[in-house]
Amino acid sequence: MANITDAELTEAKASWEEERFHRAIPQAVRYDRLEKCIAIVFENGETFSIPCHKLRELDNAQEDELEAVELLGETGLHWEKLDVDYSISGLMSGSSINLRRHD
Repeated sequence: MANITDAELTEAKASWEEERFHRAIPQAVRYDRLEKCIAIVFENGETFSIPCHKLRELDNAQEDELEAVELLGETGLHWEKLDVDYSISGLMSGSSINLRRHD
């Protein structure tokens, strides 16, 4: 196990808090039936939406399955029944990063 000094830990915490301060923090996520998309609402009031057909793992999902989306901390989206997770930053960058899928 690595030895970390109190000063290094304090510096790491300060760095994390600074990075978090400048990042949009997701507050809620929902499936929009009308637009057929996933909408992520951020604390600053802005919304990011992505059409479900753009996400391979969600393309054939039923609407009730899509509505079961949850925030995965501050960084991801999770569908328990579908066993699918996506990185919010991956979705926003257009790379549609799937964090995990078990078949």
